[in-house]
Amino acid sequence: MRRMTQELQFLKTLSERIALPKNDQNELRRLENGFAGEQALDRLQAVLTQEILPCMDDLLLKANSSCVQIDKLLVVDGVTYVVDVKNYRGSYLFSEDEWIRNGLPLQENILEQLHNAMRAVKRIFIQEHVSLEVKGVLAFINPAANIEIKSEVSDLILTTRDISGWLLDLLGKAQAKSDTGHWQRALEKKLFPNFKYKRTLPSEFSNRLRSGIACRNCGKYHLIESRYSMDCLDCGHREPKETAYVRTICQCGVIFNDCDLSLAMLCRFFGETVNKRYLQEVLAKHFEVKFHKGRSTCYLNKGVLFVYWFEEKLDYFNGLEKRLNWNHAPLN
Repeated sequence: MRRMTQELQFLKTLSERIALPKNDQNELRRLENGFAGEQALDRLQAVLTQEILPCMDDLLLKANSSCVQIDKLLVVDGVTYVVDVKNYRGSYLFSEDEWIRNGLPLQENILEQLHNAMRAVKRIFIQEHVSLEVKGVLAFINPAANIEIKSEVSDLILTTRDISGWLLDLLGKAQAKSDTGHWQRALEKKLFPNFKYKRTLPSEFSNRLRSGIACRNCGKYHLIESRYSMDCLDCGHREPKETAYVRTICQCGVIFNDCDLSLAMLCRFFGETVNKRYLQEVLAKHFEVKFHKGRSTCYLNKGVLFVYWFEEKLDYFNGLEKRLNWNHAPLN
């Protein structure tokens, strides 16, 4: 499952509890747009190739003292395709080694990010003795993008009309010759597996955050807490209470990603109506104790949303959903 970047998780979660400054709003839109484009390519690949193509998604690789992000990497018939996905709209012209959008030159060459990623992959392959050719692919996934290439370019530049044919062509090559996993192991050695986005929230932001449990369906905060469920007065959505508490704890962890979780912090985040005893039960059941500090206990903060934090326990939470529905099934 492709994950949102931690920066996107942070800005998206924060936007649900406070009005973001203009620069953060713009960054949130940019990140959401990019993530939507990557997901669109994932869906198209899944439909056309049934996950047959050897592939790695959303890589964060060590490159000397910095890191390089790669949207998608495919290895077929001796060639590694480093794919940079662009969910752009408008008219783009590449002429005389310069990109022009709607008649105006872009500040940055959008091929440079791709080339930087390719260089990182090449270095890793040389160091790990992987004999694969590396090619770059710039994939414009949005049908509202009009792309015109007037300069010679060594990379493969695909529009939304081209991507399906390209994937099917790769599928034919993959069926004719399978690749070993040596390249994948080489890249995994250079991953940032525990990379964590950290941003300290200014105190003036913290004091203005909307507290409470938000409805996961409509985002409103008008919920009634019963023994087993949280019921939304606005849209009527029902969620298992245990899930709602765990989900909200994770949201607190995303926003305060530079801190350990504590009961005092969470009580402020949940607000005055928090069921403190139940919150303590949920913490003891689902969250890892990091250390005890005086009378308080601090819990490990992964700084990611519920769906990622509890990816390996989703069957348990899906079971809560089923039991909640059974208990409120209509009578015949």
